[in-house]
Amino acid sequence: MGSPPERCAAIIEMAGLAGKLRRGSYCPVSTPEAIIAPTCSRRRALNPFEAISFMLNDRRWIAKLAVAALWALLIPALVGWWLLYGWSVEIARRTLAGDAEPLPSWRKPGPLLRDGLRGCLTYLVYMLPFALLEAAAWALRTFVGGGLGNGLATALGLAAALWLLLASYWMVGVTLVLAQGGGLRQTLDLGSVRALLRDSATPYQLAYISILLLAPLLTLGGALFLGIGALVGIGWSFALSGRLYAQAYIQAND
Repeated sequence: MGSPPERCAAIIEMAGLAGKLRRGSYCPVSTPEAIIAPTCSRRRALNPFEAISFMLNDRRWIAKLAVAALWALLIPALVGWWLLYGWSVEIARRTLAGDAEPLPSWRKPGPLLRDGLRGCLTYLVYMLPFALLEAAAWALRTFVGGGLGNGLATALGLAAALWLLLASYWMVGVTLVLAQGGGLRQTLDLGSVRALLRDSATPYQLAYISILLLAPLLTLGGALFLGIGALVGIGWSFALSGRLYAQAYIQAND
């Protein structure tokens, strides 16, 4: 057991270790990363302003954002959206892992494109009911008409708008599923995605509302700078969403 001074020193050391574990500032080397990541990564409360400005701490943020703006130019061709969404997923992944460099470079676009394609396919599947509702509303207006037909078409249009809002909100969960290593099978499991967002829902809802408000402001603010700055605003909004959704997940599971 050792001498009394040695026992006393051991007790003090164990108490200090316990305190570090409670504060999340100590990680045993032998503990798997998948288990210790939520404990050892620095806890970040939901902070939209930090999510906007975090990239400014990166030494190469201008170059990275410039490439994002170039990809924003290709959003109509879809490949731009795929890459930017994959970039957003990678930002969320690094934020969850507590990476010292949360803003990824564009040197390896393959993984970004893969996550972007998964997100795009998932969103298309989620939007199928929206397309059916809109098609039914169009058919009622065109082939039925009158008070009854137009009234039903309006109701279906409102239902379609509600579904569009829900589908875009569910993409918050899709981003987090992909950021944690999930694949297309997991993102298409709408029940699991909804369950993720339903548990401690407030941070996710606040993050979603913040994106709805801030992303247009970033794009508009960029557009005021010679017009082409809108592309910078679009790229910035993708970075913002990845950072903010990860913050929401950390807060919801803290």
